[in-house]
Amino acid sequence: MRAAEDMWRAMEEAYVHQWTAIDVDENEEIAAEYHVNSMPTFVFVKNSKKLEEFSGANVDKLKNTILKLK
Repeated sequence: MRAAEDMWRAMEEAYVHQWTAIDVDENEEIAAEYHVNSMPTFVFVKNSKKLEEFSGANVDKLKNTILKLK
């Protein structure tokens, strides 16, 4: 997961995205709302609308999703 987190931070700096990490053990309601069943899970939200989501530390998929939603 560390590689995905590092890449996410680099993409955030390059494309001015905002992100947050959620501890699903401490935020069970949010995890349930977004159907988080495994870690890491990436959920892309804009104006309270879920645009995309996937699970797994797939750096290429993360990069491609960020670029697609840019």
